[in-house]
Amino acid sequence: MRATEHAPDPATLWANAIMTETWDTIVLRALEALGGTASLAAMYAVVERHPKSTGRKHARDKVRQVLQRSDQFVRVRKGIWSFARNYSPEEIEKLDLVRRKMYPRRSRATTS
Repeated sequence: MRATEHAPDPATLWANAIMTETWDTIVLRALEALGGTASLAAMYAVVERHPKSTGRKHARDKVRQVLQRSDQFVRVRKGIWSFARNYSPEEIEKLDLVRRKMYPRRSRATTS
């Protein structure tokens, strides 16, 4: 499915959704429902219908956070995300260089 196409019916997608699903799982399922590559707007339209995001004003922030922090997703171009598995390691490396500049990862400090 192209990023410009309409999202699937969120009511059907989330019919058996539970509140304990992680945001990672919610974003993953939404992107799968959108065909593996989608715009942020399409992702928002799907995710905002999940019971966990209902009434939460920061659901869009969580979607972006999951996409930016997870190695399962790659930013294809501005506002368009896809599964990393759709690309070769060389393509991911090129795309990831741009992503790292925009979203640098913080090192996790270990506490002793």
